[in-house]
Amino acid sequence: MIQILPVADIYKEEIVIDDNFGQRQEGWETVESDTESAFFKMGGYIMENKTDDTWNYYHKELPNNLGDNFIIKAELEVVENHKGFGQYGLVWGFDETSRSLNKFVVSSEEQSFVVSSFERNHSFQKHRFSDLYFNYNTSGKKQFFSILKLEGYYYFFVNKYDRPNYVVHASHLPMFGNRFGFYIEPGLKMVCESIIVKKLFVNPKFDGHIWMPVGEDLMPVGSVLLRGN
Repeated sequence: MIQILPVADIYKEEIVIDDNFGQRQEGWETVESDTESAFFKMGGYIMENKTDDTWNYYHKELPNNLGDNFIIKAELEVVENHKGFGQYGLVWGFDETSRSLNKFVVSSEEQSFVVSSFERNHSFQKHRFSDLYFNYNTSGKKQFFSILKLEGYYYFFVNKYDRPNYVVHASHLPMFGNRFGFYIEPGLKMVCESIIVKKLFVNPKFDGHIWMPVGEDLMPVGSVLLRGN
């Protein structure tokens, strides 16, 4: 039987952010203007970009002790009556003054995703990868995102795949700060019902050999996180 080879021995997961957008604002921005809208309603965080030519983002700060191994999971849904086009998803690795950010987004028009490190004005991209993905959701509106950073590599998952859609060394997506959040392009309106961030603790003595023991799920130790869920 072919097994998924482990990349790390993850012996502990610690939830550092678990926002379900109930009665508390949880530090996220709320705004209502001619160009944007962000508010909480019925257990969801609703964001709308009312502009014709400017991307928006809504963000908060990750804990300073998050470390180098973590996973961010979110499920975003584009509202049916949106009038826009373009991309929506997650941004991370910046602070209030950072010129560059990282994004993991999907297209609202087709089944494609993009991972990139880009400048705020989109005039320059230090790294960019795009590809198509299979959409298991027939409505095409609700998408699952998972960003896993583990032992110097990023693993990106779309739509709860059992394998990452893209893997890249962390040096291609540098972090200039601890802020993360949501990315939305002109005319789009989307809702997030929950977002979870976990800090991962790994065994530094793990060497990745295939003779390492399996866990209760009969998979090699440390491989389950690579499913993105």
